[in-house]
Amino acid sequence: MTTFERSGFAYQGDINGKKILVIEDDDELRSVLAEILMINGFQVMSLAYALDLVSIAMAVTPDLILLDYLLPGVTGAELYANLKKQPATAAIPVVICSAYDRMAMPLANDSCDAFIAKPFETNDLIGTIHACLHSSKR
Repeated sequence: MTTFERSGFAYQGDINGKKILVIEDDDELRSVLAEILMINGFQVMSLAYALDLVSIAMAVTPDLILLDYLLPGVTGAELYANLKKQPATAAIPVVICSAYDRMAMPLANDSCDAFIAKPFETNDLIGTIHACLHSSKR
């Protein structure tokens, strides 16, 4: 494992792995997610919040974004919509994670590329990520 630096940000994990940007405000869960992803061969950058996710995504060019639904001051659906409005970030697949049931959230079908409910099984998380990366236009 190594650290890959680009534009002042650092990814941890396998330098040959796909880059995953994790946005999760729960410190413990963010650490667990980063560890799971690194064990599975991904490079990981994780942040507690990202009000300007478009600028961050343009700077670090992730292959996929794993995004909590409820963040301080913003929802994952709002951040997803901002990403999809910009040509430079529109093709980045976004997986939204939430403890809320998807049917109970104000998510339209086009508010994320995939959804995974918390708590989740590691195999479900990794399977969802691989499916999104495989179907990505990037």
